[in-house]
Amino acid sequence: MLLVLILAVLPAVATLVPGAPLAGGEVTGKGQHIAVPPAAEGGVLLVVRGSLAKEGARGVLFSIAGMEEVAVGTLERTRAHVRTRRVRTHVFRERLGFHQRGVLPQGSRELRVERLEGDLEGPLRVELYRSNWPFPLLACAAGLSLLAAAVLQARLRLRRYALWAGTALGMGLFTAGWGEPHADIMFAAASLFMGFTLGAPLGWLAALALQARSSPTARGKRRRS
Repeated sequence: MLLVLILAVLPAVATLVPGAPLAGGEVTGKGQHIAVPPAAEGGVLLVVRGSLAKEGARGVLFSIAGMEEVAVGTLERTRAHVRTRRVRTHVFRERLGFHQRGVLPQGSRELRVERLEGDLEGPLRVELYRSNWPFPLLACAAGLSLLAAAVLQARLRLRRYALWAGTALGMGLFTAGWGEPHADIMFAAASLFMGFTLGAPLGWLAALALQARSSPTARGKRRRS
C-alpha cells in the first residue's frame, strides 16, 4: 500500500509543483540564449509558454537546442465548430504551453533558440526544471506494484484493492509522463479519466486472473493433471 502511494503521489507532485526552475528567461527571436547554471546536467523538463498576437494568428513554431535532443514545438490557435441549440457556431481554442523531457549533457551551459517563427504577443517564456523520475523506470515500478496489489487482493480477498491501486497508479503515471508545472484543472480531469479507464481495468483483470488461478477448482484440475 505504501509503495502504491509513493509511486502515485510523489512523481505527480514533483511534476506539478517542481519548485524554482534551474534556469529561465524570455526570448523574442532566433539566436538568443538562456544561461544554464553549472552542474545542471541530467534529467530535465523544458517548459515553453507564450501568447499569440491576435485572433487571426494561427501559431508559433520554435526549436530550442541545448538538451541531447533539440526541442521542436508549437503554440497554436485552432478553430472548432460547436453546435448549441441547433445553431452551429465556431470557437477558438488555444494551446499556449509546450513541454518536453530530456537530458542535459555534461558541460552544457545554455539553451539556444534555433528557430522562432510566427506572431507572438510579448516574449516567449522558457524554463528548465529538474526531472528526477525517469519515465521508463517509473512505468516498470508501477507495473510491478500493480501486480503486487493484484496478488494481495487474490490471496487476502481484499475487495477492489487492485482496482483502486490501478486507478491511483494510472493517474500518477499519466501526470508524471505528460504533465507540466502548474497544470490547469483540465489536465487534472484528464489524469483522473486515464486512471479510471486504463489503470483500474488493468488492476481488476490482473486480480481476476490470479483469483481464478488460485481457486479450489483450478487447484484441483492442476493436481489431477
